[in-house]
Amino acid sequence: MTYDVVGNLISNVTATITNTYRWDARHELVEWQEVSATQTNKSQWSYNGFGQRVQEISYTNGVAVTTNKFLWAGGTQPVEQRDASGATVLKRYYGQGMQIVSGSDAGTYFYQRDHLGSVRAMTDSTGNLRGVWDYDPFGRVSNNLVTSNAVDSDFKFTGHFYHVKSKLHLTLYRAYDADTGRWISRDPIGENGGINLYGYCLNDPINCVDLLGLDITELSRKTHGYLGLADHYFLFVDNTGIVDKDGNPVNYVLDANNTGGLSINRQKVSREEFLKNGKVKDPDLRETKTITTTPEEAKKVIDEMRIKFDGIKYKYSWPRNDCGETLDRAEEILKGIRDQSK
Repeated sequence: MTYDVVGNLISNVTATITNTYRWDARHELVEWQEVSATQTNKSQWSYNGFGQRVQEISYTNGVAVTTNKFLWAGGTQPVEQRDASGATVLKRYYGQGMQIVSGSDAGTYFYQRDHLGSVRAMTDSTGNLRGVWDYDPFGRVSNNLVTSNAVDSDFKFTGHFYHVKSKLHLTLYRAYDADTGRWISRDPIGENGGINLYGYCLNDPINCVDLLGLDITELSRKTHGYLGLADHYFLFVDNTGIVDKDGNPVNYVLDANNTGGLSINRQKVSREEFLKNGKVKDPDLRETKTITTTPEEAKKVIDEMRIKFDGIKYKYSWPRNDCGETLDRAEEILKGIRDQSK
C-alpha cells in the first residue's frame, strides 16, 4: 500500500490487480481505478459543498458505462439515485428499504437489519426474499445468497453505501475497506479519535458502528458494587468538536448524581486517558455500548440533557438505578433530533 504525504491511500497492489485512488484538495475520494490483465474498471465521484457525493461515473476499458446523480436531504446517505440528466429518478432510498422506480426489478423492497444496522436480507412487497447477505466481523460481504429473482441492495455493512466494484463502504466523510478492516484515509478529527487514524471502531466491529467515518460516542461503566448487585453507568461524550481557548478538545461526562439529578462535567482528557487515569478509578472500568453521532448531534444531546434533566430526579428503576437511565434519555433525545432532520 502506498499513501500520499497527507495520509490518503493512493495505490494497493496485489499479485493480479492494481488499485489506484485519486483525491481532491479537500481529501475527498474522486477516483478509484482497478487494472487487471483483462480489464480496467474506473469510477469517478463529484461532491457538493457539503461533501456529499452527487455524481458517479463508471468506466470499463476507458468507456463511460453509467452516470448516476444522487440527491441528499441531510442525513448520512443519499435519498435518491437519478440518471445522467438528473431529471429521472431511478431509485429512492429510505431508512428501512428502497424503491426501484422502473425496469424489470421495479418495486418496493424492505430491509431486515442486524444490531449494527447491516442489511442482512431484503424482501419485496409480497414478503418474498429477494436478497440475503452474510458478513465477516469487519464487514466483508458475501454475494447475494438468493439465486432466483435476486435484487441487490445498495446499502450493506452497518448501512453504508456499498460500491460493488471497489468493495468500498462509502460514508459521508471517508471510505472503508472491509478487506483490510481500515479506512483508506486519515481520521478527519485527527488524534482526537485515537492514535490509530485508520482503525475501524477501535477494532471492535461487532459491537460498534461509525456511520460517518468520524468518531464514536461511547457508554462506559464501572462495577459499582451497590449492595453487590448494581453497576454504575455514565456517558463519555467525545465527539462534540468543542475546544477550549487553547484549542484543546473539550469532552463531557454525563452522570446521575447522588441526589437523583444529572451531572454534566467537562473533561479535558481523551477517552483513552479518562479510562486509564480518570477520577473514576476501577479495574473493571470498561466500554459497553456505542452511539454514533455527528459533532452537531453530540452538542445538541448535551444541551438538551442540560435543559431537560439537570437537577431533575430520574425515575427509579430496579436493579438499574438512576444512572442507568442516562443513556435511555440521551438516546430518546438523539432520536428526536434525527426525526426532526428527516
